[in-house]
Amino acid sequence: MLYIPQLIHRIRGDIKGFFDNEVRHRLPHEDLVEIVKALEKVPLVEMKYSVTATNHQEEILDREVLEEGGDAIVSVNLRRTNKYNRQFVSASNFPKPKECSWFLLIGNKATNELLAMKRIAFKRYASKNLQICLPRSFVNEQLSIILMCDSYLGLDQEYEIDLNKINKVIRAKNNLPETEQEEEWVDPEEVVA
Repeated sequence: MLYIPQLIHRIRGDIKGFFDNEVRHRLPHEDLVEIVKALEKVPLVEMKYSVTATNHQEEILDREVLEEGGDAIVSVNLRRTNKYNRQFVSASNFPKPKECSWFLLIGNKATNELLAMKRIAFKRYASKNLQICLPRSFVNEQLSIILMCDSYLGLDQEYEIDLNKINKVIRAKNNLPETEQEEEWVDPEEVVA
């Protein structure tokens, strides 16, 4: 099953070849043009994020490792990758023109907690900072960052935030030694298998 972003990437440049070879269905040229126009309007968004430790006064601690149970800021950069500039969505039951917007969520799946949420509307680029409390255990609890579109199905993105990996990168950049506790961590699923 292809989702909308995968479909758009597959047919870029050769929509006729895609429908002739992949779908095995010949469509009239006018229909292919309409399909391309509709797909160009779909907002494709690239997301990048970083996590930085903060203190209780929300001051950024650039060179500090993330502490279990501590505070952090998740900085998210969003960039729209397709060139269509209009933000309005075709929604026949909506009483006025609807603009596409997004929800940015950070949650802890182990505890079913929503740590941060922000609604975002943007044309090309957006940068947002979300203040969160880190989990008490980086091994047993994983954070997820989710970007949800309020207008289109199939455009949602979800990423796991690996806090141990982020700490390793911070330590490597700042020439800090690894802690003994991190070297002894074992994945419980590997022990069972």
